[in-house]
Amino acid sequence: MVMARILFSCAEGLGHIDPLLPLASGFSARGHDVVFVVPEPYCRWVPYPSLPRPPGNGGPRALRRTSPWLPPIVAAVRRVRPALVVHDVSEWAALIAARLENIPVVAHANGPMTARRVTEFREGLRAANAIVSRQQEPPKLLVDPCPAFLQHPAICHLGRRISISPLESDWAGENDRRNRDVVYVTVGTGSPDHSPSILCAAVAAVHDLQLPLVVSLGPNLSRQRELIGWLRARAPAAELLEYVDHKHILPRAKLMICHSGSQTLIHAARAATWVLALPSTSDQFHCARALARAGGGVWHHGDKAGATRLRKSIKKLLCLGEEGRYPFHLQAQVMRMPRPADAAEAVEREAWEGAPESFPPGPGH
Repeated sequence: MVMARILFSCAEGLGHIDPLLPLASGFSARGHDVVFVVPEPYCRWVPYPSLPRPPGNGGPRALRRTSPWLPPIVAAVRRVRPALVVHDVSEWAALIAARLENIPVVAHANGPMTARRVTEFREGLRAANAIVSRQQEPPKLLVDPCPAFLQHPAICHLGRRISISPLESDWAGENDRRNRDVVYVTVGTGSPDHSPSILCAAVAAVHDLQLPLVVSLGPNLSRQRELIGWLRARAPAAELLEYVDHKHILPRAKLMICHSGSQTLIHAARAATWVLALPSTSDQFHCARALARAGGGVWHHGDKAGATRLRKSIKKLLCLGEEGRYPFHLQAQVMRMPRPADAAEAVEREAWEGAPESFPPGPGH
């Protein structure tokens, strides 16, 4: 098989970077070169060679040939000369750059494709086609990292899909309840201003119940001094961290309290960890409702949940954990999803029309 260079591009935030990493690892395992182009502050979070671009995306209605975030993406594509571009569905500049350079392009979902996100994606396609002066083309291929219990039916309107496990490696010991000794709290890592009131309420409720606590605050820890000061005063024994690898923390977590991001919930299902979801924006409400319907946790509106309600829900989930009543069919759904290397092989067949000897090689091959 001829090796190729694959370029990944995504919007701002770890919630956009992390969903791409399994497919990247799949291509890497098959011998391809992987390169990322990401908003500048996030280059250090990507375990592959990465090119920085200015932060921002602007949304599909703001896409123009003169958009400030388009030239850096086009320059990256011309510099890397990839055989394939994989773009996060929230990042349309890479789609435009790939079409301008006549490079095969694949879309990658970063969570459930709700009706709103399907509409936005179609708007992005229309804007991209207008910029490159082409007729409307449906997406040829979409990589889907969501298990059935979390995905939205609207995704069926987006053409051919390839499912992929959202996990890069196996997790050990996730079903041994004896080793679960902490409550893990995270409410998103995309911004230094992410849901501080929700985070404080969750930390206070856990501390009031005298439970061991680990808190993930995101990649902008140094810019959150006031929040950190409050947390240290309210819960002095809590472990405050910038970033926590879920495959290490969730197998030992009695309970996770989170903002209900799709990747976070998938990781919880894989580790068979109960979730108290506190959504506040975007598609978090869909994810929280889907998880609750599937039996993997409970949810409250993040901006409205009081301390009494949070403590009651925490006690309920801890009791369910002690009784061993987790719905393991959720874990089974995640474990049955195709491995990253198998998904990468399927993308190769679809994107390059199935002829390995015709794969366009990257530079140096």
